[in-house]
Amino acid sequence: MANVTAKQLSEIMGVEYLVACSILRYMVRTGQAEVVAKVFHKSGKGAPMNVFKVNKQLKINIPRTEFDCKIIGHQIRMVSKKKRTRKAA
Repeated sequence: MANVTAKQLSEIMGVEYLVACSILRYMVRTGQAEVVAKVFHKSGKGAPMNVFKVNKQLKINIPRTEFDCKIIGHQIRMVSKKKRTRKAA
């Protein structure tokens, strides 16, 4: 488990801030992350930033496809759902 903000996650994964926000929103909705704190800006202006407690691995299931997506570290890997059959030699 790790505590991150959307800005930190975007820097870690090398993606835009809005993409990181969407990933965190998905994780909260699926129960893979939770908001543990709110951090206010030094200036005192604007909305506070949420701090999320997240798992080190994220599992994403895309419905109606032949693949499951898994984010491992900062890479997305596609895992086939089809059963492999062995050919008789």
